[in-house]
Amino acid sequence: MSGGQNLMVGHAQGLTTVTLDRPRALNALTIDMVAGIRAVVDASSAPVLIRSAHPVAFCAGGDIRAIREYAMRGDREAIREFFATEYAMNHVVAQAPQVGSVVDGICLGGGLGIAAHSRVHVVTERASLAMPESAIGFFHDVGASYLLAAAPGQVGLYLAMTGARIGPADAIYAGLATHLIASADVAEFGARLRTEGVTAALESAALPVDVADCALLAHRDDIDRCFSAESVPAVLERVAATDNDWGVTTSALLRAASPQSLATAFALVRRARTSTLADCLDRDLAVALAMVHTDDFIEGVGAKLVDRNRAPVWTSRHDSVDPAMAEVLL
Repeated sequence: MSGGQNLMVGHAQGLTTVTLDRPRALNALTIDMVAGIRAVVDASSAPVLIRSAHPVAFCAGGDIRAIREYAMRGDREAIREFFATEYAMNHVVAQAPQVGSVVDGICLGGGLGIAAHSRVHVVTERASLAMPESAIGFFHDVGASYLLAAAPGQVGLYLAMTGARIGPADAIYAGLATHLIASADVAEFGARLRTEGVTAALESAALPVDVADCALLAHRDDIDRCFSAESVPAVLERVAATDNDWGVTTSALLRAASPQSLATAFALVRRARTSTLADCLDRDLAVALAMVHTDDFIEGVGAKLVDRNRAPVWTSRHDSVDPAMAEVLL
């Protein structure tokens, strides 16, 4: 097995395997990692399987702490290079007919930009997925709006705004994963891929999904009623008036989020309903390049990931976004 730092690439029996291997950062993506993934997918005529060497996490997202450091020192070129490289990789993965991913643990943010864009996205019972960027003053980038806009009803907007974590049944229901297998069968699944191919391996390993395990389906009525409102303040009002455990939990998630992030998520998912993936990625790049210089981003990443006081003080409003983003969003 060969590869660059934090990424191992192997070739055996007609299968190319890409293994994320940055354990101390839960496989948070560096620019070399995203460029490496794209290069492998571009070059491979064989099926490509993307997985993790970490026992707990597939990928905790992009290296957002590094982006904050670039922003604080005014290195706009480094920021553009990172996001442009990552989003180009997302598009290549989504367009490739032979890419599969296995998520057996945590998969957040940029990790979903790999896994959920893969043609085959296998999750195990240990999978925990989210786009939690609103809690750090950022937004669900990596073309996630395109995926979330296709989710049933208002489920995608709910996930984008709240950053709620979901398990395997909910991921499949929302269209963010394609198959469920047992964690204990992951190694055998990889072996079967090499010897039998994708279809036969999935026929052997895939498990039925129990709708009783799907919290999104259980709360669809509340989700659709609240997140179909025509503005962010109206969404917040409807959620706050929902007198059940879901309403209390969801209201707390929304109150903790950056107001600017909520406005951005609201606009992007709604626009994505009539957009291509390429459109969404272009929009993501324009928004990301502006948002990383806002006070909410610097404050949110600092509070959650650097100082770890977990109590960001937001200065934005729900009814307003940074002028540099307004033309793209509105």
